Amino acid sequence: MARDGKDSTPPVAVRTVVKAFLLSALIIGAGLGYVWQKNLVFELAQQRSAREVTLRHWRDANDKLRWDYQQMLRPKALEERVRELKLGLVAPAPGQLLRLPEPAAEAPAPAGP
Repeated sequence: MARDGKDSTPPVAVRTVVKAFLLSALIIGAGLGYVWQKNLVFELAQQRSAREVTLRHWRDANDKLRWDYQQMLRPKALEERVRELKLGLVAPAPGQLLRLPEPAAEAPAPAGP
């Protein structure tokens, strides 16, 4: 029933509508920002995992190359390689070796006037 020809519901103030809209926009924006941040963290974690796998691969390859290099420097391996290439190299006789003394470290000159 209407009283004196007026509606039974009071009119909604524009200020209330604007406040509700801004509050809703703020909540939606915060939710979207949260989801975007979570997605970004997930993508960065995947990139990090991929780079750690790549790093592990290169470290393993580096370790293998270092081990191979050490094996190649062994005297026995060098002798075998000389025989394979038929270079005709032999170890020097003891009389052919010349040992030089280590030079003494020179003392720095005193600073004078």
